Amino acid sequence: MNSLKNAAAFLFALHTTHAVEVGDEVCITGYVLDGLCITQGFFLDAQDTNSLEFPEEHTFHCLIDPPQCVESGYQVLGPKNETTGMHCLGFRFDNTTTVVELAKTVGQKGLCTSCTNEDANAPERGWLATVKGTVSALGDGSDGVTGTPILSDFEIMDGSVGCVTEDTVPPLCMARSLEDPDDGAMGSGNEDCTQQMCSVELTPGYMLQYQVNEAEGTVTMEATFDGEAFVAVGFSTNGEMIGSEAVIG
Repeated sequence: MNSLKNAAAFLFALHTTHAVEVGDEVCITGYVLDGLCITQGFFLDAQDTNSLEFPEEHTFHCLIDPPQCVESGYQVLGPKNETTGMHCLGFRFDNTTTVVELAKTVGQKGLCTSCTNEDANAPERGWLATVKGTVSALGDGSDGVTGTPILSDFEIMDGSVGCVTEDTVPPLCMARSLEDPDDGAMGSGNEDCTQQMCSVELTPGYMLQYQVNEAEGTVTMEATFDGEAFVAVGFSTNGEMIGSEAVIG
């Protein structure tokens, strides 16, 4: 490994602390997507459009008309990562029927099979919603669709409503991507991380130390967290958690 950058490697680290617990009341404003379009990375009616990069292009037709999309379930996305340009995964809904029936009343009539909203300004695509609900189950520890917490007793409102306080940060949005800033393996303070262990605080209390072993093509790491948590370190070719390789402990 000549350098992290030349290897096109992105390092991310995640600590899933008790940011959300079962029983917590959460609020978030984000785009509603189906699990299929998230997993495959594109929309059925726009296969050249990345679903997590441009969720605002997700048509109501694609959202609720295809049976396979309905069967895959729905979730509200978290915010866009300004570094990767991708939205992180947020919270799943425990009741698909409720989501579909509401979507029918939001989407513009005639632009999806079952949409009923006759307002000429009703949206054709990009369901931005403010969601409130109770966490009924946590994710399975993965970085995909099933890794997101599940919401019960949820309410889906127009995105313009917003949350009274700051949006809840979904667990999968707490990963911080670290791209090699220069030509070589340099730390945040321009330390030479091929000669010494470099350190970076990924989130409060979560410290990662690492050293690039260029001759061996390996990286030595030590992750520590001051508290009770699951800790993970992983690699991704695009800075995203989906499709990455990670160690969780």
